[in-house]
Amino acid sequence: MIRFPSERSRGGRLTQAMRRFSEVVEELELRDLPLQGGVFTWCGGLNNRSKSRIDRFFISEDWETHFQGAIQTVLAKPISDHTPILLDGGGMRRGPTPFRFENMWLKSEGFKEIDLEKQKAWNLIEYWDKEAMVRSLSIEEDEVRKEARELYKKWALLEEVSWRQKSREIWLKEGDRNTKFFHKMANAHRRRKQLNRIKVNERCFTEESEIKEEVDRNFQELLTDPGDWKPSIEGLNFERLEEREVERLEQPFSEEEVFEALKGCCGEKAPGPDGFSMAFWQFAWDFVKVEVLNLFRQFHETGRFVRSMNATFLVLIPKKGGAEDLKDFRPISLVGGLYKWLAKVLANRLKGVLAKVISLSQNAFVEGRQIMDAVLIANEAIDSILKIIEGQ
Repeated sequence: MIRFPSERSRGGRLTQAMRRFSEVVEELELRDLPLQGGVFTWCGGLNNRSKSRIDRFFISEDWETHFQGAIQTVLAKPISDHTPILLDGGGMRRGPTPFRFENMWLKSEGFKEIDLEKQKAWNLIEYWDKEAMVRSLSIEEDEVRKEARELYKKWALLEEVSWRQKSREIWLKEGDRNTKFFHKMANAHRRRKQLNRIKVNERCFTEESEIKEEVDRNFQELLTDPGDWKPSIEGLNFERLEEREVERLEQPFSEEEVFEALKGCCGEKAPGPDGFSMAFWQFAWDFVKVEVLNLFRQFHETGRFVRSMNATFLVLIPKKGGAEDLKDFRPISLVGGLYKWLAKVLANRLKGVLAKVISLSQNAFVEGRQIMDAVLIANEAIDSILKIIEGQ
């Protein structure tokens, strides 16, 4: 039985049986893990042209909390028309876990230990609920129970903020009581980040040391500049800025300018190598602004900053679902909060003059315009011309 038309090579429509199968899975609160290494698990028909995904593992929510890195993988196909699949419980560590500031700490006075306080409140609730079952509580005792419930509600909300940050689901609002959903999304996000196997030049690698070595070697070759050729810009005419515009670009950074850039950053995104989310800097602005403004002042005077500020995490992002070949990944750099903040301030300054130096035929770096707009316009123009030709 398949769940969706995409799980069949011939496609088709969503049938009542598929819909009911998915409903049963949801009713039982089961998780259908993503399949790595392939799309289908069965083939048959004339010349094995029909393919479907009819084999799978289902796991419960409780099982997933114990094996958060679990995946199911397609193995080599034997004589049978069914491809075997392996349920891997995960557990591979890529290195030491870096420090991560949790946004939930901002909700707690003094950044207290949330789990401990939440458990204390829950124990009080359980105690007074049991007492209420055997006898009538006094007014004072009932007030204590109410306070414990309010305290537990507070810590539960803080936990939700934490899972919201981990899940990356920033479109949901705090207080939606979706902690279970955030927990599932965080596990799914963690699973997507895993690189358990990689294919390089048709060779498959599964050992951690081999994966690291092959990824490093291939991108070293790809991204190394041979230095034998450089594009020439001689003879090109560029627009020039007026003197007052140059002065505006080079003036010292003001407190208002730095703070406005900070407010424009999303505080819910994952922190960079420094471990601090932008929400921390927004919250702590009043007592860190002197040091931050000194950093901006030194950068303005010297044009330099400490090397550690530009530290990055290099991450491989899959270009498509189920990516396994190294060619299907692209590298990106995750930068720290202060570096991102500085870049935001500089970008805001450049916005004021970019419109003047950008050519009319240029599409990038124009506010309100996306790079893909040029592709879409060109496609529409060609399509219109073809229709005119066909109509003649």
